[in-house]
Amino acid sequence: MGGRKKIIDLIGMKIILRFTVIILVFVLGVNRSSSAAVVYTDIAPDIVNTCPPSITFFGGVDMDNDNNPELGFIWTNLGSNWNLRGVLQVTGAELLHLPANLPNVPAFNSLNPLSLNDSIGNDTLLFTSTGLAQLSDPSGFSNFLSIGDRYIGVKFLIGANIHYGWVLVNLTSTPSPATMTIKSYAYESLPNTPILAGDTGASQVVLVNNITVNSASSSITTNGGTMQMTANVLPANATDSSVSWSVNNAIATIDTSGLLTAVSNGTVVVTATANDGSNVTGTKTITITNQIILVDSINVTSTGNTINTMGGTMQLTANVLPINATNSSVTWSLNNTNASIDNTGLLTALANGTVVVTAAANDGSNVVGSKTIFITNQTALSVTDISNNSIKLFPNPAQNYIILEGQGIESYKYKIINMKGEMVNSNNTVGNGLVRIESLSRGIYILHLFDKNGRMVNRYKLLKDK
Repeated sequence: MGGRKKIIDLIGMKIILRFTVIILVFVLGVNRSSSAAVVYTDIAPDIVNTCPPSITFFGGVDMDNDNNPELGFIWTNLGSNWNLRGVLQVTGAELLHLPANLPNVPAFNSLNPLSLNDSIGNDTLLFTSTGLAQLSDPSGFSNFLSIGDRYIGVKFLIGANIHYGWVLVNLTSTPSPATMTIKSYAYESLPNTPILAGDTGASQVVLVNNITVNSASSSITTNGGTMQMTANVLPANATDSSVSWSVNNAIATIDTSGLLTAVSNGTVVVTATANDGSNVTGTKTITITNQIILVDSINVTSTGNTINTMGGTMQLTANVLPINATNSSVTWSLNNTNASIDNTGLLTALANGTVVVTAAANDGSNVVGSKTIFITNQTALSVTDISNNSIKLFPNPAQNYIILEGQGIESYKYKIINMKGEMVNSNNTVGNGLVRIESLSRGIYILHLFDKNGRMVNRYKLLKDK
């Protein structure tokens, strides 16, 4: 102990010789501000000293700006190795140490490297005023070395009152030589009041610097399924850790809480954007399958709006949207018996007037599209033939069958249309003239008769009985 006390006394003598110059340099290079109860000093430019030093004592820190620095820093040469042996308490300030019972902590006083927002002032048992404490040690224990910016906890007196503060330092050995930087310091002006390391007294805005988007899975495989997205925001003490959610396309929607809802099949990029103005984002890609895409519109088109030939036809087309609808098929229907239409949309004129052609989606969406067609030059129907009296139809009314009789009848074709315009029976040839109708429901039907060239030669109003 006697040898160590002599070393400290010698150091103190050197301090007295150099102190005036150091303090002048230091005081001219700081920006001091206060807000609320914290008095903050930003050292500008930073005090930087390398080893081996030109001066062993440097960076006197005057916590309360009373021209009596509370502490300074000193390089020492023990044996053949220079090292930043530590911090010298100049006017009796106490520093926050590591507990002596921690594993691998040297018996010589080791300062506690505090992180941002660590509390200073709650544990007074670890504040000691031994005169000299260490930031690094040649034995291999380097509590401050090469770990980035860290804070030294300080306890000192203003008059008879105890105050707590911090000093921000950085000690590095890479690249060589070792370098010590002193950046700023602050203290709590209210006596006996703890302070957080890094507290400048102002409302400091800690910006987000990283966002990771997480979810339970990377895919949605159920129709209309949902998935909760979460945003892991860093640093944990960011002033505003809230995010805004968005997606890059219409494959899915997302609400303000991050709940993703599938809309259609494909991939969607989910983005969480920090709301603090940092412009930091995080993303995750979600694959969506097995979605049922309903029809949302049908546009009925044709090459014209009029049929003006006897028994003429016109092809109607249903343009279904969206193009990726799961079921884009439609059912065709008419509003009257002025025409008939088959399941492909082929419209056949029966009588003069107008007919509204409707295409209805088959997917349960209840979406329809329609178009009005004008029909002219058609001959009125009766219960007998309308244009070729050599072809007879009987019996009429009928129950189970009808007979078509006439020259060349075996080469004719027929179609039977109900009053909705739907084809309910057809055959490419009449054959022996016998047409079975027992499967038809009771009602009125129209029978169309075509020659071998496909030209309609007769139409009959057929009465199905029982």
